[in-house]
Amino acid sequence: MATPTQITNFRLSFIWIETVPAVLARTLDTKQSFAFLGSVGSYAEKFDESKSSAATPSTASAAKPPADPAQPAAEPLTVPWLGSSNHYWKYTFARQSPRDVTGATAWQSLVPLRVSLQRRYALAPAEMKVTFEGFYSPAGIALVANAYYRGKARTPMEIAEVAQFIRHQAQFNPVATPTRRKALTATADDLIGSVRRSAFGATPAYAGSNQPFSIATVVQGTVADAAVAVAPGSDEHRALAAVSTWKQDYRTMSLGAKELDEATLDKAPGTASDLIYATKTARAVWLPREFTRTGLVIRRMSCYHRNLTLCAVQTLLLGELVDRVYKWIQGKQPIAPLLLQRAKQAALFLDKSANGDKTLAYRTLSVVKLIDTANWRPSIDHVKAL
Repeated sequence: MATPTQITNFRLSFIWIETVPAVLARTLDTKQSFAFLGSVGSYAEKFDESKSSAATPSTASAAKPPADPAQPAAEPLTVPWLGSSNHYWKYTFARQSPRDVTGATAWQSLVPLRVSLQRRYALAPAEMKVTFEGFYSPAGIALVANAYYRGKARTPMEIAEVAQFIRHQAQFNPVATPTRRKALTATADDLIGSVRRSAFGATPAYAGSNQPFSIATVVQGTVADAAVAVAPGSDEHRALAAVSTWKQDYRTMSLGAKELDEATLDKAPGTASDLIYATKTARAVWLPREFTRTGLVIRRMSCYHRNLTLCAVQTLLLGELVDRVYKWIQGKQPIAPLLLQRAKQAALFLDKSANGDKTLAYRTLSVVKLIDTANWRPSIDHVKAL
């Protein structure tokens, strides 16, 4: 009898973004705490300060984002990668190590700054840990909720149940007022609203239409045979669909060869078992040849998950900005020349991510799929030609 699939380490991230065109248009009130994001010189200075903060936290003096009266204080700003480097940003910077990147160089890619956000969760499995982080970008703001499962071995369907619980039922509360429990979506609304108000005040912001965008990754587990492909309609297929479609009838919904084929984003030649299951607003990573490894190499899947998450954050922030500017152009609305110039900068970055040289950009079919399903190609092509 074949050994059933078991999962002991699983990661899940949800992403929400809002674009704030006034930052790059330089029409934001300079008294706002994060107006510096719209100025090359001020941004570069703050980026370099935040990079130093990450390197020497004990002596850091990086400014903290102002606290919203309804929320607890946030942590100091840091660069968006944890530690000294990150594969996504390394390739974004044409293979230059992120720790060597200056603020002036980071500005060319409109790199966001990161902050940890305090929020507790309740009524979730004991093995789950959930954290929240905010990203302040010249293009706008992003909120990411990260859920980590590391515990007893569970079947794919049990992991799917845990993930569905986090998405639809788990309750979260502010540290300062632990009785104000809210579900994930309402919590995200509260947090991203707090981030926006503290950074930009009442400046208009535009929520993305492709959210929450989620990424789910099996980090460690066992399968009967790492070389055997996922079978249509199997528990593995059903679990991947559960954490990609987020339909609550995942146990009974119709799934067959057609659904598996249409959702499969990438299959490497000679590794039929590996796939990325993709929907318009989700990716589920299933790479048995990696997650069945043992020892320190399990970090590869954790790093890959983080790469895809940061890639999605940046693509969503810039894609929504470019699309917003394109729609304003179509509607013949007046647009600040600085905003047009910087939207072109964002469009060129997106084009390079989707079509550029792999040695000079972080290339993944996930970006291509995101751009195509969001119908951003016309926006990118038009704006980059300005």
